Amino acid sequence: MVSLRRSRTLKPRELPRVLKSLEVDEGIRVDGADAGLRMFVSKSHSGLFAIELVDKLARNRVSNESNIQYLNSVNDVLLHIRSNFKKEPSYYVY
Repeated sequence: MVSLRRSRTLKPRELPRVLKSLEVDEGIRVDGADAGLRMFVSKSHSGLFAIELVDKLARNRVSNESNIQYLNSVNDVLLHIRSNFKKEPSYYVY
């Protein structure tokens, strides 16, 4: 029998530690407090973090261009999150 893992809520102070230990088959969903934006963070086989920003209300991507960005470090990811969300978002590991 196969059981699917459920999303786990992260506290903001846990985020740096979880990002450092993120596996290729895991990801983090970042939901904005204002319900406008959602971000998905995953880690590639090469060790880069892949970030996708999605507009939940418009049900489409934020722009017509590819909005997947690749970042090198945990600090870069944290800065990217802070620059896109005005209020503290919610974090979920999947």
